[in-house]
Amino acid sequence: MEKPLKISYIEPVGESGGMYHYNIGLVNNIIDENVKILLYSTVKNRKNYQKDIIIYNCFKNVWNKKSKFLKGTLFLVILLGSVIHSRIKQSKIIHLHLFKIDLIDLLTLAVAKMIGLKIIATVHDIIPFKGNNKEKVERIYLKNLDSIIVHNQYSKKVLLTKTSNKSIHVVPHGNYIPFIKNANQDSSKTYKFLPEDFNILFFGLIKDSKGLDVLLSAIRYVIDDKPKVKLHVYGKIWKSNINKYSKIISDLGLQNNVETRFKYIEDKDLPYLFKNTNLVVLPYKSIFQSGVLLFSMSYKKVTLVSDLPPFLEIIDDGINGFVFKKNDSKDLADKLLLIINKKDELVCIGNNAYQTILEEYDWGDIGKMTLKVYKGLINVNI
Repeated sequence: MEKPLKISYIEPVGESGGMYHYNIGLVNNIIDENVKILLYSTVKNRKNYQKDIIIYNCFKNVWNKKSKFLKGTLFLVILLGSVIHSRIKQSKIIHLHLFKIDLIDLLTLAVAKMIGLKIIATVHDIIPFKGNNKEKVERIYLKNLDSIIVHNQYSKKVLLTKTSNKSIHVVPHGNYIPFIKNANQDSSKTYKFLPEDFNILFFGLIKDSKGLDVLLSAIRYVIDDKPKVKLHVYGKIWKSNINKYSKIISDLGLQNNVETRFKYIEDKDLPYLFKNTNLVVLPYKSIFQSGVLLFSMSYKKVTLVSDLPPFLEIIDDGINGFVFKKNDSKDLADKLLLIINKKDELVCIGNNAYQTILEEYDWGDIGKMTLKVYKGLINVNI
């Protein structure tokens, strides 16, 4: 019997952070009797994964280290160890994930190439939101990848301005439908949603690039006409100043219309938040792909997004969501008022949103697309 093609999927964050659903959705759907997945990650529950996936829970002790030096050193040792171990286990390909390209990534690439492995990288943020890629390092790294995966056509277009590597494949980010759970009513003790309010949700890691300031300014316009609007801002502040947003809320007199929880939101609370939300707003100033958008649509929620190209590849204004002009708080306010006045139509638009990601962002299809990239690297007939 022919030996299976072994693929090492190396993603350090896993179930300790934001790659939890992504990893499960993808590796569980790379299905082929002649392909074996070796997962190197942080795994808290083995039952989340198919039985035939070989799991190395090697990064589990990295993220609880308080010392940055110790954490960084341990991460590098385990990362390079995972690459070498992959070769020992006779993997042909390693699949990595990138949010920022630095010297560690270049070293990992060099070691993998030196021992005869082919390298695929899913590049999530073409331009990082934390610092900047060193141009020379980025150019060398991208050029020497055997294949690159991005999540949409816009990302591919931008990436082609940075590299001569033409082996770039567009494979969408999958939906969150498999991970939806029933609402936990205990969450109501912490999060207050009144049924008489029009409840708007701004959710996720709060970065300056996500445009919360634009949304707060828009709410000021809206409540003059619709005082029963309530904005719920839930998420951990990242590389920004919490006082910046508290001051905007105070200066605009929004204390009665804006509820903030600037902290990480537990997974168990998410079903309750989305169940009680009328509208999710993503007023982002820049983005390459948004898990929050796909998560919201998976809950059949109506979204209002800025007119960034990645959003426009998903949202058809007035059909499966709404769009406003980026950085324009007045246009955002006008769209919010329009949506509030169309409250009775939102169920239909939410259903359209769900249908969009059910059909176009299915993990089964994404697994097949990813498998095609793998096999194409070693000239296996598909």
